[in-house]
Amino acid sequence: MGNFDEAWRIVAQAITRDDSEPCTQVHPVFGGDPAIALRSYGNLLRISQGYLEQAATLADQAVRIGEERNHAFSLAWAKSAQARTKLVLGRYAEAEDIATQAIDLCRRHGFEARGAYYSLWRGIARLALGDTNSGLPEIQEAVARWISVGGGLAIPAVQAAAQSLISAGLHADAEEFLLIGERDENGARVVAAEVLRLRGNLLAVGGRPQEAQAKLRQALAVAQQQGARLFALRAATDLARLLSQDGNHGEAAAVLRPIYDSFTEGFDAPDLMRAATMLAALPSVA
Repeated sequence: MGNFDEAWRIVAQAITRDDSEPCTQVHPVFGGDPAIALRSYGNLLRISQGYLEQAATLADQAVRIGEERNHAFSLAWAKSAQARTKLVLGRYAEAEDIATQAIDLCRRHGFEARGAYYSLWRGIARLALGDTNSGLPEIQEAVARWISVGGGLAIPAVQAAAQSLISAGLHADAEEFLLIGERDENGARVVAAEVLRLRGNLLAVGGRPQEAQAKLRQALAVAQQQGARLFALRAATDLARLLSQDGNHGEAAAVLRPIYDSFTEGFDAPDLMRAATMLAALPSVA
């Protein structure tokens, strides 16, 4: 539903409760240890809310618990959160290594859906490292596998794929995945702002700057309404770039500066570094 703040409140309470009365994998959630399931969801929420260091801590805790309790599916789930966090933090080689190890774990135990997500993370990492030859086909195959075995929650996967491909300049390939997300009217709103933002970026690349700006403003409004501060920062950074190109430097700074200044951690992550670079380049800020 995209209600990140309320979701985090519930997850944080549940983590505290489970820490005091551990359910463990004996009483699983979707096949996994509740301590790990909660930290995985918490990790996704804190990333979306812009608390990247807290997200990394939750992911590392999940992996430690999975290793200590020696439950294969729970550990596979935990490593998914860890790989996702490494990608957001720009630690692509680490993400590739974690994903490769986890793919082997999933193959040995027959975790088909979880293995598909790991292939997606590894493909994204490889593409970010400049390996298009292996990264692109792995992303394509992983998303197809996830949709076929992972059920209905396809939008986060296709959004991650589209973002990676757009960043690599593979716009035609990104379009394929973005269309899947836009057609799924019943899909999760968890990445609704991101789907709008990526469409705005493709419109800008296609020479339609005014339509692109409108889509990015829509993305920004959705992200702010949901409390998805990282998604708001991405939308604001992209919008500020287009505004600056039109000479609207003051508006660009007014859009981006308050959101960037609200962050308290994760300043070495690519998203925050891009925003800082954008602000530094604006004449009104300089």
